[in-house]
Amino acid sequence: MNWDIIRGMFDGDGSISMNIPKITTASYAFVLQFSDFLTFYRIEHTIGIKDKRKNNCWDVRIKGDGRFLFYYYLYNNSDLFLERKKFKYRTALKKFRVKNIGLIAGILPYIQKEISSQD
Repeated sequence: MNWDIIRGMFDGDGSISMNIPKITTASYAFVLQFSDFLTFYRIEHTIGIKDKRKNNCWDVRIKGDGRFLFYYYLYNNSDLFLERKKFKYRTALKKFRVKNIGLIAGILPYIQKEISSQD
């Protein structure tokens, strides 16, 4: 698993709902692998069942300051992505509040530049 694969999954099966980025999938094996991947990058996330009656679809939601890290890893040094998804995510970033500046200090200049960019 790498960030190019994750970016493709986010472009295809991801969304921003109530300013929370998430990926929805029917593969529990993918959810577990993705969760380990996010944990390695210190990205806070939760896993939930999308349809509790059928128990066949999973959401992985990016939480807290992990939303800044996830954005950075998805889009930094990449030129292949859905522009509308990046725009929606960038718009949502403006509403996020940093809780642990130490966690994102190294990427803060990139995030501030992205937030201030005009499309």
